[in-house]
Amino acid sequence: MTDTLHEILLCAVFPVCQILGLVAIGLIFRVDRNRKGGA
Repeated sequence: MTDTLHEILLCAVFPVCQILGLVAIGLIFRVDRNRKGGA
């Protein structure tokens, strides 16, 4: 049970981390563009 739960948690966490990373990069690029004055 614990092994399967661990595998499920890993499968659930890694995609979320990737999505959060992409979102963070997108937000950073948006902030950089706003700072440069380019809408």
